[in-house]
Amino acid sequence: MIDRLTGTVIQKDASRIVIDVNGVGYGVDMPLSSICAIGGPGQTVTAWIETHVREDAIKLFGFASIEEKELFNIVCAVSGVGPKIGLAILGALQPAQIFSAVLDGHKELLESVPGVGKRLAERLALELKPKIEKYIKSRPAALAAARSGAAAGPRSAAPGDLFGSSGASMDLGTQLLSDAQSALENLGFKDKDVAQVLSKIWKDQDGAMGLANKDGLTDLIRGALAELRGW
Repeated sequence: MIDRLTGTVIQKDASRIVIDVNGVGYGVDMPLSSICAIGGPGQTVTAWIETHVREDAIKLFGFASIEEKELFNIVCAVSGVGPKIGLAILGALQPAQIFSAVLDGHKELLESVPGVGKRLAERLALELKPKIEKYIKSRPAALAAARSGAAAGPRSAAPGDLFGSSGASMDLGTQLLSDAQSALENLGFKDKDVAQVLSKIWKDQDGAMGLANKDGLTDLIRGALAELRGW
């Protein structure tokens, strides 16, 4: 099994990254949080890998940290939860928010994730509780995050350009909006809702002038997530 990959990023979009390792390109699906945190095209990166082997395919799921990989496996251990939902939860919620949703009964956090309805959120909260309790007992940092979970804000992407330097020839405004739209739709939000929210934020931020910095895309996605969830 592949547990970790270190190599050069040769392709990257809102949900997938291709890492070249000694001439072999590995396609890795990632949650939005890890996509934002990991490097862009041409950079050397390390990704923690969870390998799923099926009769018809081998799928690699990657994470920027070992903690995210562990949480992904815990979430996917719940009956009826597959990798798609696991990636959506890890991409939309901070670990502290997952802990809070499960341990403090804030199931509305789970319901805010696209693809997670009320019934699934209830099952997640019920089945994850003993697993999360066991997990945080052996990890002081996770326990501290769990205690502060109720105050945690929306998932905040890591600083930096989400897609590296690809599309540099495009107009800054068009590129920012296109990348943000793609990332949010990948999380499961409806295209019309995304377009409306992005338009509002764009106007409030004075367009490209207000977002013309290295964290511009991150700020745009973070603001849109807050608006879409009503936070």
